[in-house]
Amino acid sequence: MNKWIYLLAIALSLTSCIGTDVLEEEIFPERVQIVSSADTIKVGESFQFIALFFNTSGEMEDVALNWRSLDNSIIEINQNGLATAVNGGTTQLIVEANAVSDTALVTAGAATVSSTNTDARTGTFQGLNNYRVEGSFKMELLGESSVRLSFEDDFVASNGPGLFIYLTNNENSISGGIELGELKETRGAQFYDFDQADLFNVYSYVMVYCKPFGVPFGRGAFEN
Repeated sequence: MNKWIYLLAIALSLTSCIGTDVLEEEIFPERVQIVSSADTIKVGESFQFIALFFNTSGEMEDVALNWRSLDNSIIEINQNGLATAVNGGTTQLIVEANAVSDTALVTAGAATVSSTNTDARTGTFQGLNNYRVEGSFKMELLGESSVRLSFEDDFVASNGPGLFIYLTNNENSISGGIELGELKETRGAQFYDFDQADLFNVYSYVMVYCKPFGVPFGRGAFEN
């Protein structure tokens, strides 16, 4: 009898995050995004611009980037994204890849001022698909290369098999997102580190996701 009770408990736990929605692979528009930029570059100095390309799956892809300046007499930029301020003034820098582009308006002036956000990004979780996910979170840069996503003491999540943490730009799925690891605890403070600082400002949501069954348990949008 105890054996059957044990098997029934396992079966219930394995089906505890089967949702009603079947998520099909999503198609995203290709895009290129400047993730490291400057508002002003001091005349005579250089600043390293960085851009990332995202394909129709929403995933990063290594493709050739074409950088150019609308006025090389003000700011020059090479094909590696290194911009040099030549003379005072303002011009537009453009990066292109696979027929998509992004731009930055940059001034050559008296001092170099980065426009890349380095402040901690914060948000609050909400549950999805009748599951409980609550609490606040924070993402911050650790030095030049590492990022830490922290869940605060008020974090609470429903139990379920194979719960993982993702950064994503889709409020309902992990398509095109990145996995940060398995959920460490369903309650309390915890953190997840990753070594891709260029992704600090790329994603809009944190998601708690039931990986075996493809069901979002909860998400939180970054407020900044």
